Amino acid sequence: MSTVLLIDDDPVEHHLLNAMLLRARRTDIEVSVAVTLDEAARKINTAAPGAVLLDHRLPPHDDYRISVQELRQAGYRGPVVVISAAIGERAFDEAKRHGVVEVVDKLRLWDEIVDGLFERIMPMVH
Repeated sequence: MSTVLLIDDDPVEHHLLNAMLLRARRTDIEVSVAVTLDEAARKINTAAPGAVLLDHRLPPHDDYRISVQELRQAGYRGPVVVISAAIGERAFDEAKRHGVVEVVDKLRLWDEIVDGLFERIMPMVH
């Protein structure tokens, strides 16, 4: 079983991702959640996730760029997908340079899951 770490300060997002995976019958993916980057770093150090879904605006940072940097400093080397409701922001123009493999619109997350998001970012997931 593969683990995805969802880092989002909104508990509703945690429930939504679990519900989407359940609806998609993705029993091969377990969701671990973190509300802060500190909590995420602890989880990364105890059980490295196969991928990270990161909220674009995770307090106290303005955007994902600093959050990704902190994840890398915590030792995480796997794929990072940024999820955002503000997908058109110029900050995403440089996402790949910051080690982000994909940027996904929160409103299209379900479609992305159905279209093979996890197979694209975690090839070992079937």
